[in-house]
Amino acid sequence: MTVLLYASETWTLNLETIRALETFERKALRTIFGPVKDQGCWRTRYNFELYRLYKEPQVTQVIRSNRLKWLGHIWRSPENNQTRAYTFKNPVGSRTRGRPPTRWIYICIDEMLKMT
Repeated sequence: MTVLLYASETWTLNLETIRALETFERKALRTIFGPVKDQGCWRTRYNFELYRLYKEPQVTQVIRSNRLKWLGHIWRSPENNQTRAYTFKNPVGSRTRGRPPTRWIYICIDEMLKMT
């Protein structure tokens, strides 16, 4: 069973969103696989039991791999491609007050550094 997340390669995830996605995934897996009877009592499955039964990567790992595949696609595109230009150039203009929003390319660079 392959997870299809349309346009997930363009998402910028923060810790709160990652936690919510992983929680939802485990909730869905607990519903699919159901409880287990342990010493005569029913209990919910532990997280490691769910992942052992599911045998697929977690949803956040799928999003990360989709993001890196899209980065490779953009990197191989011609220099005059607008998607490439908007991805790799810095935005122009003044920013609003507060913390600047996380850019997609910064997340990709961070993930590539974690892989090495």
